Amino acid sequence: MTAKTFSKVLVLSCSLFFLLLPPASARGRGGAVFIGGGFGGFGGFYDPFWGSYPYYPMYDQGPAVGTVKFDTADKSAAVYIEGGYAGTVGDLKNLRLQPGTYNIELRPANSPTYTAKIYVGAGKTVHVNPSQRP
Repeated sequence: MTAKTFSKVLVLSCSLFFLLLPPASARGRGGAVFIGGGFGGFGGFYDPFWGSYPYYPMYDQGPAVGTVKFDTADKSAAVYIEGGYAGTVGDLKNLRLQPGTYNIELRPANSPTYTAKIYVGAGKTVHVNPSQRP
């Protein structure tokens, strides 16, 4: 057998080997073992591929943000946050911001500008109502 023939046979046998192997995703949960008893009488499954720790959705929370809600009938009023244009009240509806202090201006077409300094807390909603002027 020549070196060229040997290399062809080697490549062909390696490719057949990898084609006949099942992929790792096809393994599924077949390796799972049921464990009875456990802590406090609760049983469960253990699979060495996934680990023994359960998944809790409380760890899958999004970023900590707060919400600003505009309580005004004028949906065309322009909203400025820290001097920068953010959009109209109708477009923004509920504005989500990082926790912190913000200067907010509402500039309606036919009314004077409403300016407020608000604090946005994580998970809290701040209502901005220009009809309740200080």
